[in-house]
Amino acid sequence: MSGNIKPALGALIVASLVVVSGCQVAKKQPELARDPNPPAFGENGLTDVASFLEGKWSQDMSIDPETAKALGLKDADPNAVDGEFYWEFHKDGTMLYTRYKSPDKITGKWFTSANGVQIQYLTFNDEPLSQHMTEVHQKADTGTQSGLAEDMAFENTMAVLNNNYYFELSDDKKSLDFKIPGEKDPLSGVANNNIKLVRMKG
Repeated sequence: MSGNIKPALGALIVASLVVVSGCQVAKKQPELARDPNPPAFGENGLTDVASFLEGKWSQDMSIDPETAKALGLKDADPNAVDGEFYWEFHKDGTMLYTRYKSPDKITGKWFTSANGVQIQYLTFNDEPLSQHMTEVHQKADTGTQSGLAEDMAFENTMAVLNNNYYFELSDDKKSLDFKIPGEKDPLSGVANNNIKLVRMKG
């Protein structure tokens, strides 16, 4: 799932990350709060990649006041974390991807690559990812409503994984930037990134 994944859907997860109701940013759950004082790489003994990555990370949904005002959003929390997507890294090179309030889990491996870290997604609920994909497509081919719904949900999950499998340390040395290797923004000339990960409490 690493080098053979072809990023295809840009920033698809943006639509899933922000929940707006009545022009108010959805409140985050207390237990999903980001670490208010995350250590930087090289601090507190975190001088190697495995030690620094260990723990749970989620997408950064912070919105600065000016941007919130321009979007017409009220009560924007500048430190908000939506908490829908989680990447949990372990020192032994394994990882776990989950979604908030979802029983599904995706496991994989992480390893250093180039100037960052690459993820290889391997299983879906303990079943090989490719095998699960085949089974889901077969159910969809039956034309049943449940089969089509499951196929659509799985395609959305795969779109997230396809766009988020390589990341580098952010400039602040406290967060992580997912990037698309080899692709550059035509205006800035730097590599595109889809999402920033911030460390979660605990």
